[in-house]
Amino acid sequence: MNEIAKVESVLKLIGTPNEMLVGSFKIMWPDGTAEDFQSIMSMKGLKKSEQTGYLETLGMQRKPAGKIAEMEGKMSDMTENWRKNMQNLAKVPFAFTAGMNSNAQHQG
Repeated sequence: MNEIAKVESVLKLIGTPNEMLVGSFKIMWPDGTAEDFQSIMSMKGLKKSEQTGYLETLGMQRKPAGKIAEMEGKMSDMTENWRKNMQNLAKVPFAFTAGMNSNAQHQG
């Protein structure tokens, strides 16, 4: 889609009644992303809480912005590192020393 056609589509979508927005977006901007759709909704003045329902109807999810997205990325990295560390620990044989067993016998 060339730039003029994109601008035309954006303007038409901004003027589209909210109840027709999802269908119109699919037709007018078939390669549009969730971010594109969010931008249109923001320009229309829709609140973030309202946008979620439209994104679900469209079959997309709202992309978190700013610090939230950054935190989600870090949490994902931490989770992956934790998973790898746990897998590595599972491979390490547990070495119980004979001294531990003999101490248990002396105490008994």
